[in-house]
Amino acid sequence: SDKVTINNAVPEHMTYVANSAFGAGSDITYSLDGKAFGAPTELTVTENGAKRQARADEYRHIRWVFRSPLQPGASAVARFRAVLN
Repeated sequence: SDKVTINNAVPEHMTYVANSAFGAGSDITYSLDGKAFGAPTELTVTENGAKRQARADEYRHIRWVFRSPLQPGASAVARFRAVLN
């Protein structure tokens, strides 16, 4: 595949800021464990025996998949914000 993919972990001791991931021309997904990625509505956690949708502050990894190939020498932006715990 010619699609550029960037996987970035939220640094240890930091918390992802909700809705801060950005990457023009990319599809952004999130992960709680760095293995399974999905849209926010697809991520769940089990708390006290009940499943609930994961909160943005529980995301530990972010993935950007750019929809179009990048040409040699081209640049793209993939960014997010996090705060120190």
